[in-house]
Amino acid sequence: MDKADLLFLLDYSRWANQKLSETAALVSAEQFKAPMPATYGSLRGIMVHILVAHRVWLSRCRDGRMPNPLPAQAEFPDYASVHQSLRAEESAWHTYLTGLPEAGVQCSISYQTSRG
Repeated sequence: MDKADLLFLLDYSRWANQKLSETAALVSAEQFKAPMPATYGSLRGIMVHILVAHRVWLSRCRDGRMPNPLPAQAEFPDYASVHQSLRAEESAWHTYLTGLPEAGVQCSISYQTSRG
């Protein structure tokens, strides 16, 4: 795997997140937060999970640590707040990867899970 591969995967992730965001933008605020029998409990929960995953892995790769504290669903009262934060995380990933030397792609990442 090289830097171009990672940028390709980031572009794919952006595309998939954009597809989800386009759909999420069509539902009402109540539907966005409504409990549903799915992983992470709601559409908002799914989008916040994606955001947190981006934030956690960027912090592990870039800073060598877990971000603290992790954002909670309650910090995102509506679709726009999650969408804006997710776009910012994707931008931060792009900045990190484009500035990463090719040798940095091949290095190992050591980390602890969020449970220690």
